[in-house]
Amino acid sequence: MGILDGIMGQIPGGFDAESLAARVGLTPEQVGAALAALGVAQAQPGDTAAQAADSSGLPIEPLRALLEQIGGEEMLQKMDGLGGLAGGLGGLFGR
Repeated sequence: MGILDGIMGQIPGGFDAESLAARVGLTPEQVGAALAALGVAQAQPGDTAAQAADSSGLPIEPLRALLEQIGGEEMLQKMDGLGGLAGGLGGLFGR
């Protein structure tokens, strides 16, 4: 989970994958997949969480909670610019 934890360190509040997963009701692996899906979806028009749910197969409510926990779509954009959130996590989780 080194890549995921590195990205988590960019989030204000210093989340780690396990604590973030517990907060939103997902496994750490699902958090990685969810962040990758959210990273891709945020660049598209429309509802970011709904698009991420469709592409990842994860339920929308934990995705909405995850998006809120990390600071919203603005934070997704910053994280993507700081290291390619979607690409880095997508490769990690086979997406």
